[in-house]
Amino acid sequence: HVEYNSPQNALTIGRHNSMAWLWMCCQPCQVCWARCTDKQEKKYAHVEYNILKEAPLTTMQKLNQVVQMQETANVYLPHSVPMASCVTSAAVNSGEACVQFSLYYDIQRCALDVQLIEVYNLPDIGGKCNSKVYVLLSSIKLERWIESMVSSNSQNPVFNQTFEFHGVLFSELKDMFIAFQIHHYSSNNSSNIFGVAKMLLKDADIYGACTTLGITLGQKIKQDPSKNKGDALLVITYKENHILEGSVIKATNLSRNTLPDPYVQIEMFYKNQHQGEWKTSVKNRTTTPVYNEPFQFDISGADINDVSLRITVYNHHKIRSSTVIGRVVLGHASHTESGRDHWMHMVQQCGQPVSYWHMLTADLTM
Repeated sequence: HVEYNSPQNALTIGRHNSMAWLWMCCQPCQVCWARCTDKQEKKYAHVEYNILKEAPLTTMQKLNQVVQMQETANVYLPHSVPMASCVTSAAVNSGEACVQFSLYYDIQRCALDVQLIEVYNLPDIGGKCNSKVYVLLSSIKLERWIESMVSSNSQNPVFNQTFEFHGVLFSELKDMFIAFQIHHYSSNNSSNIFGVAKMLLKDADIYGACTTLGITLGQKIKQDPSKNKGDALLVITYKENHILEGSVIKATNLSRNTLPDPYVQIEMFYKNQHQGEWKTSVKNRTTTPVYNEPFQFDISGADINDVSLRITVYNHHKIRSSTVIGRVVLGHASHTESGRDHWMHMVQQCGQPVSYWHMLTADLTM
């Protein structure tokens, strides 16, 4: 369980009922003591309070102690776009182009939540100003794009969308940066880039405070953001009786200009030959569908190392054919590191369910 009051207040990490709380404050205080009601918890809180009183640490130092076993990423800043600085409300009112957002890191989920709030003062290009924002989280190990909805006909588009970046270790945050690439879409769906705002996470508030960054107009980050179409959480188990079981848990950040009606299709291949398929139910008008729906394939007589699963998220249409939102392949034919690693860990941990988040892409084929 993780909760916090503010960056200046107390951050508490621990478990209810099963063990004493571990209390950590920005500065030694009686907040921890006051919130302990059980006598045994007070005893442990008193110990922690004494430690903090003897050697007060910053919040970041204490959290680094909690995650000290996590692997530390190296610094990776390959892009030429300069880091943006925070701007004041006066600069916004004076017409400076900027983007407003907030960040919140959830140490329990190992996830960074990014709320894209609003973009201000985009250039007047004449005609309709339809805009979209691509959000990039980048480090030496991770490069993930998430795409916002299109905001129509405004030089100050309001988004109020929250995106989740999963599998982000706290110890890696200090070596990451976040970037917002703002695009303009014309009536014929052609895309032009207004500019980019970029910030190192070590300089960012990751506890929910609003941040406003200036946009470097005319700049861009050279990766292709169109390939990232969302993320999917999958669980798979390989049993000794040659049964492959799994479950589609959920998907997030599905990339569409309008709210899709997503469903998931899972196809099994043996030596690249189609052997069977399974589909989830359709979830209406959402970019974050939750399924928790199990599937099963009998792979008797097949070498597990030659089996692959192709997971495709579709947007369901009542009249015309469904369109592909994104795909990922697990196993023998996978082109991604996560797809190969998930399969390898499943085989190694025979009989045990193994869960992974996977990035969905639009151009993945068997």
